[in-house]
Formats: sequence, structure tokens, C-alpha cells
Amino acid sequence: MDGRRRAIVLDTSAFIAGYSIPEEAGMHYTTPSVLEEARIKPAARAWIEASVRSGKLIVKQPGREFVEEVSERSRGLGEEGLSDTDVDILALALQLARLGFEVTVVSDDYSVQNVAASLGMSFKALTTRGIEELIKWVVYCPACKKTYTKPPRGMVCPVCGTQLKRKAVEKFSLR
Repeated sequence: MDGRRRAIVLDTSAFIAGYSIPEEAGMHYTTPSVLEEARIKPAARAWIEASVRSGKLIVKQPGREFVEEVSERSRGLGEEGLSDTDVDILALALQLARLGFEVTVVSDDYSVQNVAASLGMSFKALTTRGIEELIKWVVYCPACKKTYTKPPRGMVCPVCGTQLKRKAVEKFSLR
């Protein structure tokens, strides 16, 4: 470690997987949208609330400019499937990084990991292997071959009505 303060930003999947907050690991953060998402998992919600009460977990809403920057970056990578919660987690991580924290995002979501890596942040997967390559995706129609930088709603080609797919157009090793 280079002497910077550490920040670990936790996605909903971290709480569902039973992530335990170690005392010496640094400050742990999540967003209000994670709390809302965890509402459907009573055990995860109870664990989050206990962590907040004990001071081990800080719930923080990211600034709008960071949400916009993450949204723009994810579109540039072809990661159109990120939820609002995913964007919030990444935006909070980016905000903390800009404040001088050494940030690690804890998430099993490959798209979250991909965007985190593109932003220069480390990530940790708990129940999956995690990505080994940063990937730039393109959405395309397998029938008429039209490509989309912004996929239409429902991922259906407006030209021919075929279900759209995505494929990797660039890969960069993370290891």
C-alpha cells in the first residue's frame, strides 16, 4: 500500500454473499440504492443495518457528476446493462478515488468489474472468478448486421425485428 487511505465499496452481491468487514481493511462504503436492493433479502438487509449502526459501514450517495461520468464510460464500453445501483456503486468508488482513496470495488457482477477496471480501480469478486480482461462490447443484429452504439429498448433491431446480441470488439488483459 502506498500510504493512501483505503476505501472498499460494496455492491449488493457482497452482502448477499456474506462479506465480512475486517477491522483493519479500511473504510467500507455502500449506497442507498444498495440498501433498497437488499430490501428483498432480509438477512442481507439486517446485516447492512447492523454494520451501519456499528460504524463499520458508511452509506453515501455519489455526486451527480460522478454518476454521469460512470454512465458515459459504461456506454463507451458497451456496458448498457448496468442497473442504477451498479452505476451508483461505481460513481461512489470514482468519487472516493478522486478524493485520494485507494479504492476496491467488491462485486460479483462482471459488468461492474469491467467498468471499475476501465476507471483504474481494483475490484474483488467473492463467489465468481472475476474478469481477467477489460472488454469493449458492441451490440449488433445477427440478421441484418447493423451495429448500435446505443441499443434500442428491448434489444430488438428496429430494422428487421431480430433480437440483438453483443460481442467483444476489444480485449485488454488485466493480469
